Amino acid sequence: MRGRSLDTPLVEVLVKRLNEVHAFKTLHLSGARMDSEGTQILFQYLRHSYRPQSLVLPRNGLGDAGTILLCEALTLNTSVTHLNVDSNLIKLNGAEALGQLLRFNSTLKTIQASRNSLSDLGAQQITRALKANHTLKSLQMERTGMSILAAKELGEVLSLNTGLESLKIRGNLLGLDGVAWIAQGLKSNSTLTFLDVSRNSVAMEGCLTLVEGLRNNTTVQTLLLENNNLGDNGVTALSPLFKTNNTIREITLAWNDIHYQGAVLLADGLQFNEGLVSLDVWRNTIGDLGANAFARTLVTNSTIEVINFDSNSISGNGCIELSRTLMKHKSLRKVTLQSNFINCAGAENLARALEENDSIETLSLTSNQIGVQGAVSLAAMMKTNTSLAQLKLDANFIEDEGAVALASGFKANKTLISMDLYENRIGKSGALALAKSLVGKRGIRLVNLGSNEIGDSAAIHIAKALKGNHNMKHLLLQLTAIGDSAAEELEKLVKANRSLRLLAVRGNYFSPKFEEKLKDSTKGTKCNLLI
Repeated sequence: MRGRSLDTPLVEVLVKRLNEVHAFKTLHLSGARMDSEGTQILFQYLRHSYRPQSLVLPRNGLGDAGTILLCEALTLNTSVTHLNVDSNLIKLNGAEALGQLLRFNSTLKTIQASRNSLSDLGAQQITRALKANHTLKSLQMERTGMSILAAKELGEVLSLNTGLESLKIRGNLLGLDGVAWIAQGLKSNSTLTFLDVSRNSVAMEGCLTLVEGLRNNTTVQTLLLENNNLGDNGVTALSPLFKTNNTIREITLAWNDIHYQGAVLLADGLQFNEGLVSLDVWRNTIGDLGANAFARTLVTNSTIEVINFDSNSISGNGCIELSRTLMKHKSLRKVTLQSNFINCAGAENLARALEENDSIETLSLTSNQIGVQGAVSLAAMMKTNTSLAQLKLDANFIEDEGAVALASGFKANKTLISMDLYENRIGKSGALALAKSLVGKRGIRLVNLGSNEIGDSAAIHIAKALKGNHNMKHLLLQLTAIGDSAAEELEKLVKANRSLRLLAVRGNYFSPKFEEKLKDSTKGTKCNLLI
């Protein structure tokens, strides 16, 4: 029922149907925007229902009045464990009702109340209830306008509460003082494992307080600090934490104006860390020197499995030392280097590394200008590599010659499950070669050739090649200059292959007749058609 407006008669039909069904767990009414009478009918049903477990109601315009009715219904409900009321125009009175609900309800495990104008007073009402409620596991209040006062309340809750495991408060107005209260609470907290304080103007001073709060903390495993104006000074403050804290397994420092100086210090802190598994420094400017520093750290650090260096001004030279490290590193599973300047030389070095490496499962090189020669190098690697499952090469000027080379690599490879070649200037000959490489491939789950002018003939061959692949999930052929002949074959594919979940064919040249035939072919299936 997502995105569908429900008037009172429709709500009555829905409730009648819900009373007849015994096997559903989730009621998803995103954007339903029920009128007041329909809202009362639904909430009356929830008052005494032992179903569902998950109630998803974002973008319904509940406001304070609707939220109060909902909370009254859920006070008696013993089935709902997950409640999502994101983007519902909830203010102080609605927040008070949510806080009151938490005082009496011991069934709820998760509340999402993001993108509501709660402000400090509203956020305090919800947070204060957690001093008595120890059954709620996850609280999400992103972009609610909360600041220092609510943060102080949260800090006190963290020092007392023994149930909360996940706290997501990104996009608020905490600043240095607010983060300091959170950090103070972390000193004595023993249950929180996930903390997201992204987009809160933490800055360098806030980092210092967080380091102090986490110094002896043994539970927080995920720390998200995206877009907090940390700069090199903030990372300098954060770096010593990783020399003593081996509990944090995932950290996100994306979009923080970190340059190579900060990267060098962070890499030094991680050199002998034995806990971190995932490092995300997306959208900074660590450059080649920063990439080299992390490469040296990976020589001694054997726990990191995921690195995200997307959009970091790394060139082909920055891949030289990283590639040498990857040849021998055995714990890395995912490496993403999207939107850098790696070019064909960098791709060649990485390809050589993956001929030796047998642990990396995902390599993303989207938008790196690797060109034909880079594709040729990667194709040679694909013939011998036995671990790679996903290779993302969108927007790389690969052209037909590069596509033909990659087709030979795909044909020989036994592990790849996706073909990601969106926007690569591939035409008919390159796409036909790729189509031939898909014949007999039962493991491929995604093919993305969107924004390449492959034409009808190649699309027909692709559809025929995938017809017997019942693991296939996503086929993306938007903006590929295909028409009715291809549509006819795609219709047959949808009917024959019930595993397909997405068929994207927008921006092509189908007649109204064949558009309707494609739409009809997806009826009664789980395939989402984008046309």
